[in-house]
Amino acid sequence: MRKIDKTVILSTNYKEGIKTLTKKKKSIKGDLEHFDESLKKTDAWLWENLFIVDTHTNCRVKGTKSILKPDSKEYNPFKYLELYLSDEEDNIYSFKANSNLSEEKQEDVEYMIDTLGLNCIEDERSRQLREWKDKYELGLQVEAYRYITAWEMTLKNLRETNAK
Repeated sequence: MRKIDKTVILSTNYKEGIKTLTKKKKSIKGDLEHFDESLKKTDAWLWENLFIVDTHTNCRVKGTKSILKPDSKEYNPFKYLELYLSDEEDNIYSFKANSNLSEEKQEDVEYMIDTLGLNCIEDERSRQLREWKDKYELGLQVEAYRYITAWEMTLKNLRETNAK
C-alpha cells in the first residue's frame, strides 16, 4: 500500500480549505532523439526509434563530430571503443578509442569520449561490471539494464579469455 506524504496533510499547507502546497515534480532534463533520422518523416514516434539524451550533452554535441552519437549512421561502439582496466588497484574500467583505428580517428573518438562524458561515471560503472562479472563467473544469468555496451564488451573479453 502506498503511504501518504505527511507534509501534504499538514494544516499549514491549506488556506480556506484549499491546498496551497505544490510539490515540484521530478523532471527529466533530456531531449528526445531518433536513432534513425530517416524515419522522422513517416514514423517519427516509433518507440524503438526514440531515445533520450541529456539536454546539456546534446547541446554540446550538436554540430560536432558524430562518431559516438547513437543516431549517426556510422554509430558502432564496438568499432570505435575499447573498455580497458584504467586503474588496476581500484579495478576501474574506462572507455578509450579502439587501438585498431587510425591515429586521426582515435583523436576524434577521444574527443567525443570527453565531450559525452563517457568516463565520468567510471566508478559506478566499474562497480556494476564487477558485480555482473562475479555473477557470470559463478554461472548465473546476468540481464544488463544499464551500461549495456560496457557489459557486452566485458562479456566479449571474458569469453576470449576463457577460450584461450
